[in-house]
Amino acid sequence: MTTKLAAPTGAAFFTTQIGLWLHLTSRAIDHLHAIQDDGFDYVLVKIADGASAYHPDDARRLVKDAGAIKLGVAAWCYVYPRNIVATIQAIVASIPPGVTELVVDAEKEWEEYCAANGAEAAKKLADQLMSGIAAATGHRVNLHLSSFWSPSIHSQIPYKAFASHCATWQPQAYYAPGSKRTPASILAGSLSEGAVLSVSCMGRACVATINDTAFLPTLKARGIKGFSVYVWDPEGDAAVSINPQKWKAAIAAFRAS
Repeated sequence: MTTKLAAPTGAAFFTTQIGLWLHLTSRAIDHLHAIQDDGFDYVLVKIADGASAYHPDDARRLVKDAGAIKLGVAAWCYVYPRNIVATIQAIVASIPPGVTELVVDAEKEWEEYCAANGAEAAKKLADQLMSGIAAATGHRVNLHLSSFWSPSIHSQIPYKAFASHCATWQPQAYYAPGSKRTPASILAGSLSEGAVLSVSCMGRACVATINDTAFLPTLKARGIKGFSVYVWDPEGDAAVSINPQKWKAAIAAFRAS
């Protein structure tokens, strides 16, 4: 039986809700009620790493359990510029029934490929990957792009080639302690560059992924309703699992009128 997840879908799934990325699915399965209570509307479950499925049984169980409490689920995968056919097969086979949103995370490996093989080759490979996923799913899954927040800094990543197949662009607006950039300036840069790149997206939407509660006042001041947080896992950036009260309070303040 297909698990039915709550609307909305496409760009609106991300622009109107607050999400939480998960890495190792098994650690989060028994904490979905708590995640929902902290103020998150959906979780992003990892389904593939390159050409390898990523704990598919855990992903299917999580989708079923999340559906029972009306917690939304999107899928995400990390992709490399190699083994494209096998990568498409692994991703498509691993998307849990009922999931309509897939975030494709493309990072430094694509820069390295571009440096070694040229921009046109990188664009062609990105197009092959994204069009292949879309065709193999029968266009039943909406694609979204996640990567480094600044296309101008990471100019060798074929952002536009990826984005042309996507409903949203989801810049990784991450703050590193000790950085000269403040969360407000990182977010400003992400949204400014994102406004340009998101024109290439079918949904023309830019939805930031953040890793610190310090971003929320700026998001609220700008009237932004949707964003996601990386990540739930304790060793990750935001480590929501070990800072739940901090995030719960920040999200409550964000949503307060």
